[in-house]
Amino acid sequence: MDYLSEPLHWALFSLLLVSSAYHILCIRGLAVLPRRKKENTDFSPSVSVLKPVRGIEPRLRECLASFCRQSYKNYELIFAVQDAADPAIALIEQLIRDYPDRDIRLVVNPARIGLSAKLCNLENALRAAKHQLLVISDSDILVEPDYLKKVVAPFADQKVGLVTCLYRAAHTDRLASLLEAIGISAEFLPGVFAALRLEGLRFALGATIAIRREVLEQIGGFGRIADYLGDDYLLGKLTSEAGYELVFCDSVVETVLPDYTLEEFVAHQLRWARNLKASRPGGYLGLLFTHTTVFVIAGLLFYPDSGWLLLASMLGLCLRFYSAWVIGVKNLQDQNLAEYFHLVPLRDLVWFVIWLLGFWGNKVTWRGQSFRVSKGGRLMPV
Repeated sequence: MDYLSEPLHWALFSLLLVSSAYHILCIRGLAVLPRRKKENTDFSPSVSVLKPVRGIEPRLRECLASFCRQSYKNYELIFAVQDAADPAIALIEQLIRDYPDRDIRLVVNPARIGLSAKLCNLENALRAAKHQLLVISDSDILVEPDYLKKVVAPFADQKVGLVTCLYRAAHTDRLASLLEAIGISAEFLPGVFAALRLEGLRFALGATIAIRREVLEQIGGFGRIADYLGDDYLLGKLTSEAGYELVFCDSVVETVLPDYTLEEFVAHQLRWARNLKASRPGGYLGLLFTHTTVFVIAGLLFYPDSGWLLLASMLGLCLRFYSAWVIGVKNLQDQNLAEYFHLVPLRDLVWFVIWLLGFWGNKVTWRGQSFRVSKGGRLMPV
């Protein structure tokens, strides 16, 4: 090796070791997953479920109907829409007719409190809500009948201020959507478990956020975060900073992904990457150590005769694939990942390119609108 090649060789070797340690951290994060305490079967407070809706999404009726079929008696379901011409209104009105025994209401209100249409819808729904315990869930989430029971149970402990839940993608067979689905279970959620191991649960996941109304008011309400893209992360962060405990419930829900084109997939991934870079630049830079597959390919290409790199590569790949399998398949029971596990290396390569692209530019597209993400993750209209 020449004077330049040798330092690069050992730098690559070091990156492989650090990335291997990262995957061990992901796996160990399962052991500290903050689950709810022993269930109190007598605890069943009244709940307001707030559902922001915009447009007709894939399997929308099935997703919304799953919230109408809960085996929990004391809850109201509030769908919030901003545009009176939204085609989702007719679907919601039909649901109200189909489930006459449920307390379901539709709020159509164009009032805005910020740039995020989702947060505007949630604020409008909140104003119509009757109860003190709030459950927030996106319109593309599919749940089981015992979902609300599991979400509410941790609040029997007064120290708990927010409950969230893990999620996986519903079954899909379109390549771009599969890459997104695999990314959730084999990349994003392992990173969540690594964060749990390092600092505990100080964030929430948008698939479900349950929060006490008084806690929401204490941290500034939806208005405080209405100009931010990462509202789920901020709700968890602010609740944790206010001194409350955050836990995961025992339910794993499904998110129904659109049939992405390649362009739509890249735009969605770039939106997530640039938002993370703006809101948590240190964490975004730290993602360097998650690109094990790329380091292995670089080692085989540039140093094919290095026994040290070969050993480090074998260790890194085994841990990378094992963490994806034990977290995504065994724990989250993700059928997409189980069936298409061979696509994990492709997903790794695509994500590496998107991660690099995320360093350049701050423009994102969200629901057909273009924004710039400023420092801290605040949205600015283009």
